[in-house]
Formats: sequence, structure tokens, C-alpha cells
Amino acid sequence: MTKKTVADASAELYKLLESFQPEERVRIVRGTLTLLGDPLSGDILATQEDESHAKGVVAGASGGKQMNARTYFDQKKPHNKIEELATAARYREQTGVGNSSKKEDFQKVIADARRNFDAHNFMRDIGNARNAGFFNKGGSIKTGYALSYYGQNYVDTLPDKKAARSLPRPKRVGVKKKKK
Repeated sequence: MTKKTVADASAELYKLLESFQPEERVRIVRGTLTLLGDPLSGDILATQEDESHAKGVVAGASGGKQMNARTYFDQKKPHNKIEELATAARYREQTGVGNSSKKEDFQKVIADARRNFDAHNFMRDIGNARNAGFFNKGGSIKTGYALSYYGQNYVDTLPDKKAARSLPRPKRVGVKKKKK
């Protein structure tokens, strides 16, 4: 049995991936690299949609090093606690640390950004952030909180508050009242 070359593997991957859309191909390759235990760097496999996110993670021309939390927060300039929580969650997503964040994760990122973390009022603040649409419903202290699509877009447009506020807000699904 002969050992496969890189060219052979690339040809096989091409055959497997050619029927998928570009975004799906990127997800497949990212997932495969994750399963193999290979780390993803800041701008590897960046799609057109992800290019702006990757540029936010990679600091200018400083040799491709990841931006630290303090620089990220200084760039985004969150104005209140719910924006800080969303910014911390987005920072974790963009640096490849995780897609859901627990209280300790928020605390570490916010502390690394040299900001105050209000542990006593965390549940109130995360509840307000969820009600504002920054985080998906569900999630808990044990499982973590996932940033919503709206929350991602909001943080990505910061520090331009006018553009962030003009984003279409998610529709709130309420409980239907019974008619008497």
C-alpha cells in the first residue's frame, strides 16, 4: 500500500467538497480540523463574510498575533454592561476560545480588558442582555450563554453606535393570551 501524497488528499477533498456552497465548505474544513485537534489561527479559512471578523482578531501588521482583550475593548468602546458582556462573548468567539461563555469566562475577558466585572449583578446584567437580543434564549450558568446573530452584528459594528442601533432587531416572540 502506498502512502497518499498531499496532492492525492487535495484531489479527494476537492471531489468531496465541490458540491457544497463556499460557506458550507469552510464549516466542513473547520469542523474537520477541530476533530483532528488542529488549532485554527485568526485568519485561516476566512470567507468573505468572515474577513472583517478575522481582521478584528489579527492585529494589523504585527506578525499575525491575536489582539488582546484590552485592545479589542478599546477598539469596540462598549458603553454599558450589556454591551461589555456582548463584546466579551464576541472576543471569545473571534479568538476561537468558544461559542458560549460562562460567568467565569466573562469575568476573565473583562478583567483582561482592564474593566470592572460586577459579579454580584451578573444574573441581572445577562438577563438584560438576553432581553435586548444580544444573547440567545436558553443557556444557563452551567451551560453558558451564546451570543445571538444580532449580538454578533451589533458588536461587529461598534464603535459606530448609529450603525449598531440601525441594525434590524430580532422579533420578540411572546406568549399568546387566551381569549375569554
